[in-house]
Amino acid sequence: FDAESGLTVSKLDWCSYEEEEVCVYPPDVVIGSDLVYSPDIIPGLINVLETCIKKARVEAIYLVNMLRNLETYSLFQTLLRERLLGAGDSSRGDYRIE
Repeated sequence: FDAESGLTVSKLDWCSYEEEEVCVYPPDVVIGSDLVYSPDIIPGLINVLETCIKKARVEAIYLVNMLRNLETYSLFQTLLRERLLGAGDSSRGDYRIE
């Protein structure tokens, strides 16, 4: 915690986290970089993002990824759309892939 700015930065292992970790101190914003590198970690990443959106009511998620493997990135996009960007579901907010 930085008293001057009021910001707190937390590390989160999305492959082995408890919902309470996200919900007790809910983030306003989630920032991640280079997270989509292995198909094995994609379901865990999607689960933690879903918890942030549905339970912690995070305001924004910013993810920046390098395209390493088209198949892995396609899996990420597919699960992201299916689980978090449901078409016509306005309760999910204004989330988009760019």
